[in-house]
Amino acid sequence: MTELEATATDTLPRSLFLSLFDKIDAKTHTALKREAYREALKMADMASDSMAIGSFLIDLSQFYWTLGSPDSTFLSSERAYRIFSELDDPFLTARSAYNLAAAQFAASDYLQAEQTAINSLTSLEASTNENKAPRFIATYNLLGSIASKLNAFDRAIEYRETALEYLSPDEMDSRAYYQIMNNLGNTQIEAGAYKDALNSLEKVAGNTQLKEDNPHLYAMAILNRGRANFALGNLEAVEEDYREALEIREALNETRNLPRSYYYLAEYFWSRQDTSQAKDFLKKGKEIALETEELDGLQDILKLQMLVDRDNGAQYGLELSELKDSLIQEERSLRDKFARVRYQTDQYIAENQFLSRQRMIWIWIAIGVLLLGVALFIIIDQQIRNQKLRFLQQQQEANQEIFNLMLTQNEKIEEGKQEEQKRISEELHDGVLGEMNGIRMVLLGLNGKEDENSVALRAQAIEKLKNVQEEIRGISHALSHAAYQKFSNFIVSIEDLLQNTAGAANLEYDLEYDQEADWDGVSGELKINLYRIIQECLQNTIKHARATRVTVELGATCESLEARIRDNGRGFQKRRGKRGIGQKNITSRVQRLGGKWEIESAPGSGTEIWVQFPRRQTLVDTPPEVLEGSV
Repeated sequence: MTELEATATDTLPRSLFLSLFDKIDAKTHTALKREAYREALKMADMASDSMAIGSFLIDLSQFYWTLGSPDSTFLSSERAYRIFSELDDPFLTARSAYNLAAAQFAASDYLQAEQTAINSLTSLEASTNENKAPRFIATYNLLGSIASKLNAFDRAIEYRETALEYLSPDEMDSRAYYQIMNNLGNTQIEAGAYKDALNSLEKVAGNTQLKEDNPHLYAMAILNRGRANFALGNLEAVEEDYREALEIREALNETRNLPRSYYYLAEYFWSRQDTSQAKDFLKKGKEIALETEELDGLQDILKLQMLVDRDNGAQYGLELSELKDSLIQEERSLRDKFARVRYQTDQYIAENQFLSRQRMIWIWIAIGVLLLGVALFIIIDQQIRNQKLRFLQQQQEANQEIFNLMLTQNEKIEEGKQEEQKRISEELHDGVLGEMNGIRMVLLGLNGKEDENSVALRAQAIEKLKNVQEEIRGISHALSHAAYQKFSNFIVSIEDLLQNTAGAANLEYDLEYDQEADWDGVSGELKINLYRIIQECLQNTIKHARATRVTVELGATCESLEARIRDNGRGFQKRRGKRGIGQKNITSRVQRLGGKWEIESAPGSGTEIWVQFPRRQTLVDTPPEVLEGSV
């Protein structure tokens, strides 16, 4: 029995194992740490502890990542991701997805890496873990690197800036902050935003304390600052930054980063036409790149050598071609490994699914019976609704007939009034005025008497008769004008509506309409729907607007019927997609008659509703919403 097995109990001590893994240095005791993981996974599998298996696999994937083995990182992360997805643990699912995306990124599978990283963000959003902010930062930072490789620099910058938003004020002087700012500056250089890059990088390189606390990050920052100044033509500070970054990396023995430093120095001296130094730096960088297998840096070095050393350009071109073929083959091999891992994992999952299939069949049968019952209920309920709808349609048609009869009755009453006015006018003019004229003539005939008393009395009587005559003539003319003036029963109905609704609510109102229009020639269908819309608007004004005045404007042409209803109330903020029942009813009426309507309102600016109907529109089927506003 190994030492690890001796520590096991009925409950697998995951924290003990993870603590042990942290104490074993991966570089100096690689074999020992790999054996520790193997034993821990074996015991977790024997205990059927899925949580322990997933936790060990996440830690194992990070171990392989430090060793520079993306295929092994992918294998461990893929297994962990599937385990935590089944356990429905969003936080650990997000962690394993992040490691998986990093492995795909290392294998240059950028599109798949981006999708996996987005899945990690989705799981983090669903997690309730209080310590998820660092995971958001790391994932958005990774997405920025992926987007840069896809040449989507604007998106990459956005991801970097989003990562910064998750930093607390206390973390604005932390390693995470400087790491993101350096990455942001690097992305801005790639995007061609060199001035923005300088601003970002200066916040890192300007912190001299960082040189002591984190020389690796400081070297990257001053190197990138040199690149930004080089692109802007500020060559005075470039060589100093490049050489200082090189010295720090040599002191830290960062051999994989040295080829890049030599490349940028060579590029700088080549721009200064110092071919000799450019060749020397390229030669050193190439040697180290071959030793460390830093193939990305080697590509750039070979490209620059073709320009600096044109005599051997053909040889460098051949080497560059062979290198590209090697990189393509390596990437393809990694992707094939990833595909095999997915295939083997899918096979394992398929076998587990087969074991539970019979149980699922019975579950689906029960669900089917339940759905059948629900479907029957819905069908019966729909039939009841249809019957109710037909009843409401019939009720609306009856209401419209009642309204039309009311209009017809009012028209007959008004016709009788007009006839009576004409009769009174004729009686006044032909009867009373005639008699008055006769009296005046008699009195004029008595003017022959010369006594003063008679003369005075006759003058007074004649003057009074003249006044009566003028008064009767004025009444006659007014009655005659009212009798022959155009009159609309529909307008009277609207006036009555305003008086009974707005007037009863102590609301001042105005009615403005085209007096030359033939209002009674408008169809009953249009009039009743317009009447209902105005009624709905007045009720909303009284209930909600807190207005003191409402104005109704009506217009009619041979083509259309139009109305505007305005109030001076408090108004409201229009919301897209949200309408009350009143607005739905107006919409239904307008749509049914082929018209259109608009509402304009803002807080403190009142409300105005505009409605327009075509007068020769074929009616469409009545939608259910119309019935909600029936009488």
